[in-house]
Amino acid sequence: MGDLRLHSSRRRRRPLDLGKSAPSMKAFIVTAGVAFGLLFLAHVARIFEEGTHLLTQPVFLGTTLGSAAACGWAMVILKRGTRGPT
Repeated sequence: MGDLRLHSSRRRRRPLDLGKSAPSMKAFIVTAGVAFGLLFLAHVARIFEEGTHLLTQPVFLGTTLGSAAACGWAMVILKRGTRGPT
C-alpha cells in the first residue's frame, strides 16, 4: 500500500499579498465588500420599514445572511493581506 501522510491542520498559512503587486485585486475586494455591505443594510432597512414578517421568507433571509457573510469575508481577506515588500 502507498505511504499515507497526514498533514497537520496547524500549518501556517502564508498571508495574502494585496500590496503593490495586486492593486486591482484589492480594489475588487473592497468594491465587492462595500456592495454586499450596502445590500445587507438595505435589507435591514427594509425589515424596519415593512416589519419582521420578512424574516419568515427563506429567499429574503438567505440573501440577507449571504450578503452579510460576503461582506464579512471581504473584511477578513483585507485584514489578512499584507503590504508585501516595500
